[in-house]
Amino acid sequence: MLGVALALVLLLVRWVGGDGEKASAGTSDQKARSDLSARASSAPSASPNAKPSATSRPARKATTELRPPRGRCDVADVVAVPDVEDSYARRAVPLRIGLSTATVEACTLSLAEDGLALEITSGTDLIWRSSACTGVLSKQSVVLRKGWLSYVDVNWSGRRTTDTCSTGNDFAKPGYYWAEAALIGGEPSRSQFELTTAPKKKPVAKTPAAPTPSASKTPIDSSHDG
Repeated sequence: MLGVALALVLLLVRWVGGDGEKASAGTSDQKARSDLSARASSAPSASPNAKPSATSRPARKATTELRPPRGRCDVADVVAVPDVEDSYARRAVPLRIGLSTATVEACTLSLAEDGLALEITSGTDLIWRSSACTGVLSKQSVVLRKGWLSYVDVNWSGRRTTDTCSTGNDFAKPGYYWAEAALIGGEPSRSQFELTTAPKKKPVAKTPAAPTPSASKTPIDSSHDG
């Protein structure tokens, strides 16, 4: 009887000890989860409308301040660059001249007084010059700046000039030409362009008109006449 009782006591101790390890582990897990929940609840909550700090700061806009012009431009400091694109012969050719300063930050150029001029040449042949035509260049004042181009339009009809700018002069033929611009007393600069033959318009095919139906006449049989 004593042996049986001792065996029962040992079995009871093992059963309690095994469940005690599992219960202890479960208690530790539960405690860890409780600690995490407590930390999460104590942390400040993020607002749903909050934005990342990298984009919350307003972006700075780059601004360029243009200095006001000071006095008239020195002709020797002005750079005049002709700007012309390839075009068709026997019609008006769009031209313009880009103006800027070499060293002065900003100044005013009077086109009426400083004498801006443009010439079109082909080899040694002078094709057209603005000084022979009136009203082809603006006479207004232009503010010029260093590093900026101010454009002046030039009206060239595409015809040659003689002593006058007559509309009866011949058109410049297809080929390569030079446009040279300069102020009186300044350094000239030039740019090459080409005049080509305009493509011929394709004739529009005409649809032949449908024949007009005519009324047919039935011959009268006279054999039955008395």
